Amino acid sequence: LHEEILDFVKYISPTPEEKYMREYALKRISDVILKLWPDSIVKPYGSYKTNLYLPTSDVDIVILNEDLFVPSCFFDLQEALLEADIVSKIEVIDKARIPIIKLVEKVTGYHFDISANAESGLHSARLMEKFIESSGYGQAIVALVLVIKQFLAQRYMNEVYSGGLGSYSVFILVTNFIMMHPCVQNKQIIPQENLGVLLLEFLELFGRHFNFEEVGLGVSLKKGAFYFRKEDKDWYNYNRPRLLSIQDIDDESMNFLINFKLFK
Repeated sequence: LHEEILDFVKYISPTPEEKYMREYALKRISDVILKLWPDSIVKPYGSYKTNLYLPTSDVDIVILNEDLFVPSCFFDLQEALLEADIVSKIEVIDKARIPIIKLVEKVTGYHFDISANAESGLHSARLMEKFIESSGYGQAIVALVLVIKQFLAQRYMNEVYSGGLGSYSVFILVTNFIMMHPCVQNKQIIPQENLGVLLLEFLELFGRHFNFEEVGLGVSLKKGAFYFRKEDKDWYNYNRPRLLSIQDIDDESMNFLINFKLFK
């Protein structure tokens, strides 16, 4: 299984040609945004920025411009993109907590999610990159994240709005699992050499044994990986006690309460 995981990661990792096509699609969309709002800054984030994306993953980009009125400005952008004839499908999601535009770039077929002035995604991507670079377990984290993302995508369990698990949460779960693993802490196993065992034990822990009702988890550059009692943070939901509770990497007051159907 370890060798199969390595082969899978190698197989789905983007080729130079695929990277070029994503960059090409990103530039086409960015050009329209900057023509419409020249004072803006357009930046990618999420799995595209951290190189944790699957071939079918969306590209997340954020427009930084304090003069924009969200979400009404997205309808102007929608009109501009349609006029430029570079999208085959486009939709403004203006009622979401963070309004976005979802679109499909016409030439490449890549899906994009566009937000505005939501800088938390940029900061989260930088923190994820730091964990991959400095934790000592970067290769194992990347491999397991990619395998689990594919596992979820094949079961339509990767869309947050429908009860799935997004990339950021998968990253925190995997990083926490590896860093908290007793055999890793005791240096009895090297994570990047035991991916098969770790994948099975990850699925066993969160699929069968984890105490979702009472316990949450998180990772931090300062504290490392940790568990916590939901009640200690006043994050216990009496109406939905089995929500998966994940603390944000950078903000200890931020809690992701996820109704993830795999864990029911």
